[in-house]
Amino acid sequence: MKNPLIEELQKKRNAARFTAHQTSTYAAWHEFRLVRNKLKSATTAQKAFIEKALYSNKSREVWKVIHRVLKPSARPLRFDPDELNDFFAKTAQRTLETQATPIEDLMCLIANLPDVPSGGMHFQLSPVTSENFLQVIKNLLSDCSTGADQIPTRFLKLVAECLAVPLRSIINHCIAKDYFPKQWKIARVSPVPKIDNPVSKDQLQPFSVLPVLSKVFEKLVAIQMTNYADHVHLLHDRISAFRKGHSLSLDES
Repeated sequence: MKNPLIEELQKKRNAARFTAHQTSTYAAWHEFRLVRNKLKSATTAQKAFIEKALYSNKSREVWKVIHRVLKPSARPLRFDPDELNDFFAKTAQRTLETQATPIEDLMCLIANLPDVPSGGMHFQLSPVTSENFLQVIKNLLSDCSTGADQIPTRFLKLVAECLAVPLRSIINHCIAKDYFPKQWKIARVSPVPKIDNPVSKDQLQPFSVLPVLSKVFEKLVAIQMTNYADHVHLLHDRISAFRKGHSLSLDES
């Protein structure tokens, strides 16, 4: 409960509750509920993380959590969020020492790709079914972090049957229009220190958490692309990375 984020949310909750009792307006109570729910989400996530680590069979992970609780970092991160965002967004350009390719050039490259040879199998995304959607939801891990929309995977699994038809319609519409929803592209980025007491931005590593629904959409598309690649034998048999049933044993490698 001494986490700075939780302490700040507690202050906001108390202030919002006081205002709501004083004014008794819908807007004030709505603001109070929003802050209260954020506080519950933060405390629940931290509690679940600590409990999961303490129940681990690996003593190293248990002691690591105990050490973080008893001896938290004396120096919290003091970086401007906007500067960090700009630094992380330009990682590829900085690493490759080149400028980003304009979207117009990429679209021109795609438009000038050679046509499929006569008799060849042309790839095209097909509409997904409710069964496809439910299967992908079922295979998601329930303890994944929530994205910017604050929708937890566990909640999505509980109401998957009710959401299957409307979400399937949304995804199929996006496939038909070659469109990926902008809201599903928004990631919650956490700067994680690579070392103790970082002093520069390059000593931080960004971890991006996208909304669960974006992962569902990506998985449904990835399944179709993988099936097509396997069907037309686009990949060599010895290419095993990220392919089911293609991991090599020590004798084979």
